[in-house]
Amino acid sequence: MNCNNINSYYMHSLEPPTKYFCNNNHEPVPVNIDIQLRQSIQSLYKYKNININTLQDIIQNNLIVNDACLFYVLKKCDLECIKYFEDHHINFIKEFPIIFENHNLFETQNCLFAFIENDNYNVLEYVLNKYYETLNVNQIIQKDKTPLMKAIMYNKIDYIKLLLKFGAKYNMLYGENKLNLLQYLISLNEMSFNLQNCENFKINFVSFDTLKYVIEHMKFDVNYYNKKGENIIKSALNTRNDKLIQLITDKYINKLHICK
Repeated sequence: MNCNNINSYYMHSLEPPTKYFCNNNHEPVPVNIDIQLRQSIQSLYKYKNININTLQDIIQNNLIVNDACLFYVLKKCDLECIKYFEDHHINFIKEFPIIFENHNLFETQNCLFAFIENDNYNVLEYVLNKYYETLNVNQIIQKDKTPLMKAIMYNKIDYIKLLLKFGAKYNMLYGENKLNLLQYLISLNEMSFNLQNCENFKINFVSFDTLKYVIEHMKFDVNYYNKKGENIIKSALNTRNDKLIQLITDKYINKLHICK
C-alpha cells in the first residue's frame, strides 16, 4: 500500500489505516500508534481554526495519522476544507472512535458532533443536505447524548431547528428516573436556579431562550409520569421559577388529564 492508496483505503475499509503514516518518500511506515497519535494531536493543538491553507500544512506534515486526528481536524475546519476532503475522496462521513479524557472509555461519534462543536452552521447544513441518508442524525453517545442534545447544551437554536428538520428525535428517556427531555433539562441543575433574577435563569448552561424554544416547538406528553411520579408541570413547580412555571402551564395545563 502506498500513500496514494490510503484515501481509497479510508473509503472502503471497515478498519481505518491506523497502523501507518507516510514518510517523506510517500511510503506507509508502521508506527507505535500511541506515540504517533499523541505527537500528532499535540501538533494539531496549535491550529485554533483550520482553513484550506492550514489544512494543506497539516497534510504536508503528515499530522492526520488516523481517525482521531481527522475528527479533531473536522472540529475546527471550514466548508472549503470539507470540499477538499470530498475532492480527495477522504471519507469523513462515518463514525470515529473517540477516546475520552480518562483514556479508558472508547465510543464512536459521527462528524455531526464535530460540526456542532465547531460552531460552523454552514458546514453542518451542507453535510446534512448532501449526506443525510448516510449519516445517523440520532446517534447516541455517552448513553444519552445525541447531536440534538449537544446543540441544546450549546444553546444553538439554529442548529436545533436544522437537526429537527432532518429528523432528529427528542423522545428519549434519561436516567434511572426515566425523565423525558424537558424534565431532564429542568432537573440537570435544579439547585442552581437563580430564584431572585429570572433573566439569569440557566439549567446547567442551557439558557432560558433555548429552553423556551424546546417548550414551544417540541411536543411532550404532560400525562407522562416519570419514576419519581412527576409530570412536566410537577417538575416545573419544583424549580419555584415563576417564569418557567408560567411557560409550561400555559402550554400544558389544558392537556392534563390525570393529576397525581
